[in-house]
Amino acid sequence: MGFKLPIINNNGKPKELTSNDDLRIPSAVQFAKGATPATPASGYVNLYFNSDNELLYKKDTGGEGKIFTPQFALSVIFDGGGSVITVGTKIGVYTAFDFGIYEWTLGSIDGTSGSIEVDIWVDTHANFPPVVADSICSTGTKPNISSGTKGQSTTFTNWTTTSISAGRWIFFNVHSVASLKLVSVNLFCKKSN
Repeated sequence: MGFKLPIINNNGKPKELTSNDDLRIPSAVQFAKGATPATPASGYVNLYFNSDNELLYKKDTGGEGKIFTPQFALSVIFDGGGSVITVGTKIGVYTAFDFGIYEWTLGSIDGTSGSIEVDIWVDTHANFPPVVADSICSTGTKPNISSGTKGQSTTFTNWTTTSISAGRWIFFNVHSVASLKLVSVNLFCKKSN
């Protein structure tokens, strides 16, 4: 069973590809960016990028969907090795591209109930390592679990920024903790244009 792409065969008709076909893709393909394209002709699929740099498709039946989205999770795990996680424990990650943070989520992986507050420090490679003065959480609510097993928020009140530039180190620092031994910290992010 094949599928139709906007590829024309020698007689000028859309070609249905099969597993026996040798598909050659040109070295450069252009996609429109911005507005949703019109519904394609029967047997065709339109590919396009929306204004958020997500690659989408539109079928000849009018159906649409995402092929690629620039969203990702930046995740670290604090592991106390069977003991309560130590205050001041740090994990660092280097970022090579610009992105924005739109949610944080924490979870106690082993199901232990307790509390933890994680500060996020960001600085350039030249200023490595980041320190508490580089906190982007500032006086705002730091990613946390409060007397439970999970925490989550899309609110960043009083954070200095949620936009991270390329070439930055991000340090996750355990600011305070009670009872928790194994915690996953996740920032849900979107790559900038």
